[in-house]
Amino acid sequence: MPRIREFNPEDALVKAMHVFWAKGYRNTSLNTLVKATGVAKKGLYTVFGSKHELYIKAMEYYKCMQAEQLLSDIEDNREAGVNEIRDLFKRALEFIQSELGNRGCLVCNAMAEFGENEPEIWRATTTHVDRFRSAIGNALRNSSEKGKIKVSSSGIEKEANFLCSVLQSLMLMSRAGTDYKVMKDTVDITLNTLKK
Repeated sequence: MPRIREFNPEDALVKAMHVFWAKGYRNTSLNTLVKATGVAKKGLYTVFGSKHELYIKAMEYYKCMQAEQLLSDIEDNREAGVNEIRDLFKRALEFIQSELGNRGCLVCNAMAEFGENEPEIWRATTTHVDRFRSAIGNALRNSSEKGKIKVSSSGIEKEANFLCSVLQSLMLMSRAGTDYKVMKDTVDITLNTLKK
């Protein structure tokens, strides 16, 4: 019986994540994944299961990576407020200008590709968006309580929904190749809503 070539599962997962991120789920064949990861089909199936399961695992990896890059200052800071929200949007714009910016966000791409048609993918995407919305909501609440912005307690949820929706829109615009100035103008107008 031939042996399955040993490989580093995390390394293969990262490579698969980049393929899905660049091409989407439907446009990624198993042969493409084999070529990108350097792992035979049997090895991928043995370690990760089906293509669908590999996609979910790649998305979970991406979610942890993105949250660490974008949410660390706002989510892990009990004093987070308007400045941290501004920094969050600044980091989003910096990502858009980076080498990977034209890919948008893997989670937003999955939402656009599948909508609610795949319950497991929908859960994976919505929990990620909810995490951003919650972090932004907490920062808004902190700023409101300190009198730094004029948002009523009943308006915090609406403002958090709005800001989170703008973040998602930026990622989709970036994927679509929207001119950077349009996205920067969008952020500038959005952040003006946070003035006292």
